[in-house]
Amino acid sequence: MTERQLADRIGAIDEKLVSSAAKARKKRRLWPRITAVAAALAIIAGMAVYLSGRTPAVRAEDLMAGYSAEISADPSALTDAGSAAVAELGLELLTAGGEGKNDLVSPVSVASALGMTAMGARGETLEEMSRVLGAEPEALAKYLRAYRESLTGGVHMANSVWLRDDPGLYVEPEFLQSNADYYSAGAYKSAFDKQTVEDINNWTKTHTGGMIDKLLDRIPDEAVMYLVNALSFEAEWTYPYKTEDQIHSTVFTTDSGDKREVKMMYSSVEDYFSDDRAQGFLKRYKNGCAFAAILPNAGVTVDEYLASLTGEKLRALLKSAGWAEGTTGIPKFELECDYELAGTLSSLGMPSAFDSAATDFTGIGRGRNDANLFISRVLHKTFIEVGEKGTRAGAVTSVETTDGAPSSDHVKQVSVYLDRPFIFMIVDTATLTPLFLGVVRDIGK
Repeated sequence: MTERQLADRIGAIDEKLVSSAAKARKKRRLWPRITAVAAALAIIAGMAVYLSGRTPAVRAEDLMAGYSAEISADPSALTDAGSAAVAELGLELLTAGGEGKNDLVSPVSVASALGMTAMGARGETLEEMSRVLGAEPEALAKYLRAYRESLTGGVHMANSVWLRDDPGLYVEPEFLQSNADYYSAGAYKSAFDKQTVEDINNWTKTHTGGMIDKLLDRIPDEAVMYLVNALSFEAEWTYPYKTEDQIHSTVFTTDSGDKREVKMMYSSVEDYFSDDRAQGFLKRYKNGCAFAAILPNAGVTVDEYLASLTGEKLRALLKSAGWAEGTTGIPKFELECDYELAGTLSSLGMPSAFDSAATDFTGIGRGRNDANLFISRVLHKTFIEVGEKGTRAGAVTSVETTDGAPSSDHVKQVSVYLDRPFIFMIVDTATLTPLFLGVVRDIGK
């Protein structure tokens, strides 16, 4: 059994346990069954560790033993407004990333990590974070809870909270409960030493399917908490590129005119969309998600077009996709990005969260010597690999807190070849929420 298979199996059983636990208040006879399943889980996990020769991913004290979800996911929370808010956050981050390089962010991952943190925000800090996130923390949490449960195979998401083992640090029980309710987050107390760095990195590697194996190099002495989201995506194309005549060497031209040789993968159009400044398409995966690409028209740079987009405009563009006849071309590519988002998020409108004097995270708790908790860093790492068979992608986000179709006789003929800078996404086709959102400005170097 691989780490990923074990994580998925434990996650599936854990969902059943949470549901059973919620009902157990009325039906006490369920507890022996839950206890038995939990014991079986422990045995499975222990055997997997023993057989693989690897140490457990987490050796810190589990603080969530007394907490379980007290609410169920609400499918009606999957609103267009929630999807647009997540997309808007991703676009803001990409736009702030600057020109001249490739960018890849996971709006869902960033929204999850910040959303967990915002559950403990109060006063002006709460107002600012709500504006940046596009929703009140509880509304966002309800959306993300329902969204996680709506995702199909090939997508894995996990959340965790890591606390410094210090008697001076106090965390509100309500904060831990809200993260259990909405984010299914594990919470661990640890010494914040080299072992904790290893534990957090192991947790990251496990929950990103090995695509991101390191989140932290060290833990600063001032850090007292990490709120972490990990996301992995792995899916095959519904119609993979199987034959040699579907893959050819061609030239990718950057906005500055530089030429790059790339391997382009060609196929028929599946779903086509356009507006007056760009055109694009969806290429579907077997798991209900799709790769969405937007190619600005000649004379429109990718950054100009990106600056004109909003979450609602992006959703409307994707929703307009329809059948057309023609061909598309996707270059084989791989991206890996690493961001520190504190400055970006502060400039987007939540500066008090990073100001030790102005912040208000009293809903989380209090730091050592009764000091204010504030965000010191927001780390975001992403990876994507697009090839003939499908796509692999991973993301991790950490919030570090310190104290201080038309009729056939009207067929549109189109061709969309991504041979110059383009915007791309991985979206689930049910809600059109972007799991990943990126810009390719240069390729094939």
